[in-house]
Amino acid sequence: MHNLNEIAGKADEAIFSSNQEEIEQLIQTLEKTLDDTISSDLECYTRYILGNLYHRLSYITAENPSNWRSDNYPDNLTIEINHLRQAKSLLSDKTSAIRNEIKTNLANAVSQQRRNIEVLSDWHHDFSALSDAPYVSSLSKARELIWISHWLNDPSHQNLYRYEAYRLLSTLQENVDKSDHPKIKETLNTDRQIVSILEKGGNFFDGYEDWQSLYNDVQYEPDEKNYRRWCLQNRLFANPINDLTTEWIADQDILQFPNHIVSIGDGPYFLAAFSALKREFCFARFMAFEGINGFHPEYENKKLFLTNTLDYVHYDGAIEKIKAAYRICFSVFDSIAFLMNSYFECKSKHISFSSRWIKDNFKNKDSNYFIDALYWLACDLTDNPDVTSNPEKWKAPNPHAAEIRKIRNAIEHGWLRVAEQDSRVWDKDSDFAYVITPQLLQERTLEVLKLARSAMLYLCMAVSYNESQNEKSEGLVVTSPVFMIDDEFMSF
Repeated sequence: MHNLNEIAGKADEAIFSSNQEEIEQLIQTLEKTLDDTISSDLECYTRYILGNLYHRLSYITAENPSNWRSDNYPDNLTIEINHLRQAKSLLSDKTSAIRNEIKTNLANAVSQQRRNIEVLSDWHHDFSALSDAPYVSSLSKARELIWISHWLNDPSHQNLYRYEAYRLLSTLQENVDKSDHPKIKETLNTDRQIVSILEKGGNFFDGYEDWQSLYNDVQYEPDEKNYRRWCLQNRLFANPINDLTTEWIADQDILQFPNHIVSIGDGPYFLAAFSALKREFCFARFMAFEGINGFHPEYENKKLFLTNTLDYVHYDGAIEKIKAAYRICFSVFDSIAFLMNSYFECKSKHISFSSRWIKDNFKNKDSNYFIDALYWLACDLTDNPDVTSNPEKWKAPNPHAAEIRKIRNAIEHGWLRVAEQDSRVWDKDSDFAYVITPQLLQERTLEVLKLARSAMLYLCMAVSYNESQNEKSEGLVVTSPVFMIDDEFMSF
């Protein structure tokens, strides 16, 4: 650990001076140590330092996450994300001193891929912590909240995002003298947008302080209340407010396809298509809730006469609900691609939510930050066959990508066996199942659900961004009322 501390000091000096040659030499030294047998705590610390070095290398080489369109991938950024993700997975009590730094740096790196929705809850701002992490987190999150607010369809949502940004910046301003991070103070004093929101926010946001508790007196039956509380806590409502709070004000799937210009007489087809995919997502979410919590009638599991593989295999209906939710999520992804194909007039005949499809159909279109987010999210779902032998070719590393894809393929086209442990009785070479524990299946299903929700939000913001870039129509623009289906008409 002493030698690693010494290297960490050299890394700080090289990063501060932007010494590219020294940074690259330190990277080589540290990556060699990963080939040795080291403890998980040492590996965590090593990958944290590597993440910082690759971050600076990305800055020095002026990488642009939008350049996937021209095959100019931000390799240093994606390697940074890979190291920080693995460092996060290795956190323990012994590495708790760098816990906030790892989470903050990872959130900042993923947000550079324009994937801000996914990391809003990962920035922490407890100023009692003895590090720069809460100061960096507060500034980073406030900036992303302001940016996102421009592309939300609902003006009230826009104001809530801006209020939360103002609140973060105000608290940061009150505490910034405790930090030795000079650029944060400089930004607070010189960034025109931040200066403006700090100066005007006090009057503009008067009365917003208690907005999260406006609907705490909810009247639900116990079963529905448990379901909705679970959705809130996991931030699974199709509602951008659920990324700001887990209070009851966010327990609605209020997300809609954004305002857009259509020809006179056109029907609300984009809105209806989005409603259909949102309904799919909400059903997948409910199946996951019931499956994860073991809610399934006992009689459906009876008298099935199923084979016991002696590894505590799970055949119960609750597991089948989780598998159904997993399958539906990928249907939602493809529906998103179908809607992208129609709205952006891609005219593709073979549509799929994949990085390759997005690249083929958007590389020659105008830059759109939220298409970038969808591209990198799609990369994260893809298993790169070269990842083991050529990790440097792995453009958007996700430690779980291979497993996510294998689970999907096993559910759709093969055999997924959910069991508590590997079978020790039978010849394992003849076992053609993909075996996974119930706990791991639950974790991956929640992960895929959250990615599907994020993709829905990015799609909506991509449309809002695109509409803002369109030239104003010189002809007649007609706005037709769009009718919502009341809950009482949802049953047949």
